[in-house]
Amino acid sequence: MRTKVTALILLTIILVCSSHVRGQDDEATSLVNHAAVQLANGDSDSAEVLYRTALRINPRFAVAAVGLGRILVSKDSIDAAKRLFEQAESWDRNKGYKQFGEGLILKKRGQRDRAKTRFQEAFRKNNRFADALLEVARIQASGFVDRFAAKRTYRRVLEVAPNHPPLPTNWGAFRRIRGNWTRRSSAMKPSYVRIPSTGKP
Repeated sequence: MRTKVTALILLTIILVCSSHVRGQDDEATSLVNHAAVQLANGDSDSAEVLYRTALRINPRFAVAAVGLGRILVSKDSIDAAKRLFEQAESWDRNKGYKQFGEGLILKKRGQRDRAKTRFQEAFRKNNRFADALLEVARIQASGFVDRFAAKRTYRRVLEVAPNHPPLPTNWGAFRRIRGNWTRRSSAMKPSYVRIPSTGKP
């Protein structure tokens, strides 16, 4: 009888602890989602506070570490960002976090081709990593030659994560770029002169 009571007490403690952990995870996830929206709206300071709070609640939350690392790269805190990307990779392996972080740092340094390669590697490791694919599209959209490729990549991001917070802003920007590209390409079309002897252009 005593053994059963002891087992019941232990089971109750385990269930309470598990429930507490799940509650913490839910709270941290909610904070990270909110941080992503703030970051998409250009409010990196608020996003940073939210990511740091999520990491205090769940100190091994890889997604929060990656989000915070992204902000630190934008603020030139490269060494601190590298540590976060490496930690995220160690906490949640094979998700492409290390390659993604390297891509952000290379992009910050102006090495866009190498950055694009790193982002593509991150997406190959984790084909649900919408942020990595979105960075590929942004780099493609910034170059005249790659803008049609950017359109395909953006559409792929929509398939992977249709509710991804930065998408409406980036898709709108891409459509404007595409319109400019179309006007430029139309202006560059050669004009043909009809040759009287043949009637052919």
